[in-house]
Amino acid sequence: MVDRRNQTKRTPNIRTWVFLCIIATAAVAGSPSRASADDAATLQALVERWVTFTWSPKNERFEMDRISDLYSADEDLLAFDLMSPAQTVIKGWRVYEPLWLPVMQAHSYWELTSYDDLRISASSDTAWTAFTFKSLVRHEDSGEPQEGEWHATLGWERNDQGAWQIVHEHISGPVRR
Repeated sequence: MVDRRNQTKRTPNIRTWVFLCIIATAAVAGSPSRASADDAATLQALVERWVTFTWSPKNERFEMDRISDLYSADEDLLAFDLMSPAQTVIKGWRVYEPLWLPVMQAHSYWELTSYDDLRISASSDTAWTAFTFKSLVRHEDSGEPQEGEWHATLGWERNDQGAWQIVHEHISGPVRR
């Protein structure tokens, strides 16, 4: 038989309570949000547009107006792109646009195909999408096809009219499976 009279009752001290509150808050704040069905469908359609229409002109001449409404047109845009010829950190639409137009127009063919791995997370005004895609391009001069597989993460915010726009783009690769 155990004599419990001499054992002190353990009660959590204030440090323990503070620690537990911090852990609980971090767990709730750090948990991924689920996009509403409407937001998920909208973001999925925007990503499909980004892949199949925006960056896949195929044999057509590329024009920036194909993509301008998808991106934040101000200095909030931040892109990390591995294919940009001049810089990989691009801040603002006024820097992004003149970098990409000559790159796209230097190719006679450009097509992206996404894989079936799109992830979407959204709150009321911000969202992110992540996926992988395959590219097939032909340079105007050589005509040689070049293929690659890439990772894409797009950060989205709602603009003042309630439409989702890209405020962050991060393209990296090649994909290694």
